[in-house]
Amino acid sequence: MMKEAFDEFLKDQREQRAIVLTLSFLGGGFLTLWFLKEFLGIATDGILIAMILLPLIIYLVVSGRVSELKTPGGLEAKFKEAAQSNVSAASETVAVEDVQALAEGEMLFKSIVKVRTPDPTKPLVLLLTIGKSDAPYSRENLLNAMDVYEQHRNFKFVVFRDAKEKFVCYMMSWAFRGIIDKAALGDEFVELLNSGATGELLRYPNMVNETITTATSNIDALKAMTEKNIEALVVIDPKGMVAGVCEREQVLSKLLLNLAG
Repeated sequence: MMKEAFDEFLKDQREQRAIVLTLSFLGGGFLTLWFLKEFLGIATDGILIAMILLPLIIYLVVSGRVSELKTPGGLEAKFKEAAQSNVSAASETVAVEDVQALAEGEMLFKSIVKVRTPDPTKPLVLLLTIGKSDAPYSRENLLNAMDVYEQHRNFKFVVFRDAKEKFVCYMMSWAFRGIIDKAALGDEFVELLNSGATGELLRYPNMVNETITTATSNIDALKAMTEKNIEALVVIDPKGMVAGVCEREQVLSKLLLNLAG
């Protein structure tokens, strides 16, 4: 009895969150459409269709009702196919985007890093190795690296790997900057990083060790991003290596394109 009541409570909570998120998105969308038409003179018919479909998708995902989408013409079949396909299916297009990172030796020197301009079409991540005792990091080096990386709008995460280059954890770039900007806190963090104190590093706020894999479905990836309230997730391959980045916008675009097709 208690379990049934608790399950019903969770369902209601999920439903309410889905409605609030959908209405917020829809309101913002129509405000954008009005601005585009009134002030910029841009035709918005195609955008309007997308704005109607997108909140529907968001509601279905967040509320857990994705299986209830039924429409004539087999539209639900198209949506299900796109929703259940794993994120690796689009690794050659956009759903899982290849990441790029400048070599560790280069990222520590601003003059060298500036020579290499990252590809603006791919997410940019800063890769750091936990337990790098042979060539330890310093707070000054990492601040220099952040100064360079932050010049690029596609800079997403700071990703931490072990000595075998397997994924361990990550944090958003702004969170990492907040730590190393503070002298005492930054020095302590760098010391833990160099010494390989993974457990201590995982205790820092905004450090995330949960991720998705290349076998994760689009719908599960979208759910994970919604639950964590973030716009993108690091994707790992079966060997535990960083495979890329999955962005909310790209997943939603894939679902919409599948519906349109």
